[in-house]
Parts: sequence; structure tokens; C-alpha cells
Amino acid sequence: ETSIILISTVVLLVLLFLKVPVFISILSGSMAYFYLTGGPFTKILGQRVLAGVESMPLLAIPFFICAG
Repeated sequence: ETSIILISTVVLLVLLFLKVPVFISILSGSMAYFYLTGGPFTKILGQRVLAGVESMPLLAIPFFICAG
């Protein structure tokens, strides 16, 4: 358990030192943790990401930009 947390923290810090945007670094660190632990967490993560993308207020933003 401790080694999995250490690996995900290292992934986060390496990406931050490589000047990758913070949100991508945090997302990569958390995805590394979910991938290494396995189980139902990976399915829940995928469902939450897709549910967030499909929300109507967030879809209005790219449509408004395309209409402009």
C-alpha cells in the first residue's frame, strides 16, 4: 500500500518538475494510484469522468465558441 502511494506521489512530482500543467499532473498521479490498486475504482473513475463531460452547462461553452 505504501509503495503505491509513493509511486503515485513520484509521478505527480516528476510531472510538476517537468512543468506539466498542474491539473494534468494531479490527474496523472491519481490515475496511477487507481491503476495500481485495481478493483472497482477504475470503473468508477471512468464513469465520473464521462458524467462530468456530458453535463449540459459544460456542453454550452464549446457550442457557444463554435457559434462565434
